[in-house]
Amino acid sequence: MKTGRSRLSWNLAKLDSPLQTVILVCLVATLSYLAPKLEGALLLHPRTVWPLWPGCALLVSVLLLVPRRIWPILIPISFAAFALYDLQAGVPIGSIAWFIPADTVQVLTAAFCLKDVMTIRSVREEVKSQDWAEKVYRPDIQAKWDKLYKKPRYTM
Repeated sequence: MKTGRSRLSWNLAKLDSPLQTVILVCLVATLSYLAPKLEGALLLHPRTVWPLWPGCALLVSVLLLVPRRIWPILIPISFAAFALYDLQAGVPIGSIAWFIPADTVQVLTAAFCLKDVMTIRSVREEVKSQDWAEKVYRPDIQAKWDKLYKKPRYTM
């Protein structure tokens, strides 16, 4: 008989559960709305337009952690939160119409450029090159091929 509590595990690289995806989308929407509020509270001149919007930096950070298949959900919801804040702050609709495409280019450029460059790696031990196939490739890569989020481009 198993004792102890079970914990829900969150793996941002997979997001298998629709509930996890919905929670993440709600969290991103909330943070996207609150980021400009915080920025407005910290700035001396809140009407100043920043070339790099902090909400976009937050969105890019999230996009780097999640699979690309949910980007089409996160990006519009985040921009909708930006637009809601801007409307409440009195920004003209014409300006918002220009901000959204500019933010889209900014976010997608940063996310696509960084997504392939940044990978999370864990180094546990050094292995001699002649032992690589036996000690690392077969047990950790080949045997767990279906579980790998990012598969290597090589085979042995």
